[in-house]
Amino acid sequence: MTDPNAYQIGGNHYRSKIQHWDVMAKLRANYFIGCTTKYIIRFEDKNGLEDIAKAIHFLNKADSVKMPGVASWRLWLHRNMIDDWLASSIAHSHFYEDIVITVNCTLIGDYQYALGAANELLYSYSAATNPTHRYTYQ
Repeated sequence: MTDPNAYQIGGNHYRSKIQHWDVMAKLRANYFIGCTTKYIIRFEDKNGLEDIAKAIHFLNKADSVKMPGVASWRLWLHRNMIDDWLASSIAHSHFYEDIVITVNCTLIGDYQYALGAANELLYSYSAATNPTHRYTYQ
């Protein structure tokens, strides 16, 4: 059987040495956390504003159903892996701080704070890519 990390179907946006799905599996993250972090991490390399909006949509759903975050002991145990994953995935980003805040708040289950950071990211990215139109999520 071929290692699933050895290939990708469609695109080449998963290039970091630590793969998103490996991090989510180690953390035993729920579906909403996995989807939110996937879209936030890849937005600059794939679908831009649409991916940020999708992440916000998943954050809203996680918050509305009161989905718990990742267990704090798992976050502590895997902190170095999380830091290495973020560094290898988004080191090139002009929006590094907003991405890190959004991801970390999502992981701990603080969806309201994550929503604030994601909306800031949405606004900043839209201003940088289209200065005449500032996009805000409804």
